[in-house]
Amino acid sequence: MLKFVVLIILSLVVAVALGVLLTYIFQRKLLYPAPSGFQAIQLPTGVERHEFAGGFGYGLYIPPRPGDDGATQTTGAPAIVFAHGNAELAAQWIEGFKPLSDAGIGVMLVEFPSYGGAPGKPSLTSMRQMMLDAFDTVAAQPEIDEKRIISHGRSLGGGAACLLAENRPVAAVLLESTFSTLQQLVGELRYPSRLLKDKYDNAGVIAKLDVPVMIYHGRDDELIGVHHADALHKVARQSDLILQDCDHNSCPRPWKELLAFLGKHGIFNSSESIQNLQ
Repeated sequence: MLKFVVLIILSLVVAVALGVLLTYIFQRKLLYPAPSGFQAIQLPTGVERHEFAGGFGYGLYIPPRPGDDGATQTTGAPAIVFAHGNAELAAQWIEGFKPLSDAGIGVMLVEFPSYGGAPGKPSLTSMRQMMLDAFDTVAAQPEIDEKRIISHGRSLGGGAACLLAENRPVAAVLLESTFSTLQQLVGELRYPSRLLKDKYDNAGVIAKLDVPVMIYHGRDDELIGVHHADALHKVARQSDLILQDCDHNSCPRPWKELLAFLGKHGIFNSSESIQNLQ
């Protein structure tokens, strides 16, 4: 009987150890689940695809709204660099960001390595290089004011947005439905957080920044709890915490709140644009 009990215990230990090992080996497939069955689409008129110099990912750039003559309506326009969630694609967000481009803000939608036919494999290192290339590409556009570029990340993309904010002089940061640290989130989801390879530390980055931060989160978010937003708000030197009655994937676009936030900090004169938003 004792031998049988010992055998059962050993079997359980081996099973747990094997599970941990497999989780460690395949963790990036779990962390970066690119949507399957991707098919290249024809981009709408006015959306430009930009290949990045570092060879990781690519960008879909939507210039600020053109004037009646087809030329860019204004020079020195602000821009936003957006990193999406882990099971999304940049192309899925083109229509959603149209109100910002219509308001006179350039938009760079960043596609992750291996997502949507993009080159490279996703990791913290490749994501950092991708975001830096995205910033440099936007800053080089003649209609964009390189001193008014905003870093925006949703969910996993919040980690990418913080990597950008840590390494380039962004004017502001918008964190949407994201985590304080990935290690904390992984632990809450009952995965072995100490074995995490890509340790996105959003709270650590935000605590060091001296730029305005807008934190947008759903009160009913069951994937990344609202306490992560509270933690980010507490460590930020200057931040606005905006909560909505929504879950992880149902929050409305925060464009009115963002334009008001940018106006308050002198980044964008947005009063007329706010009134025109639906």
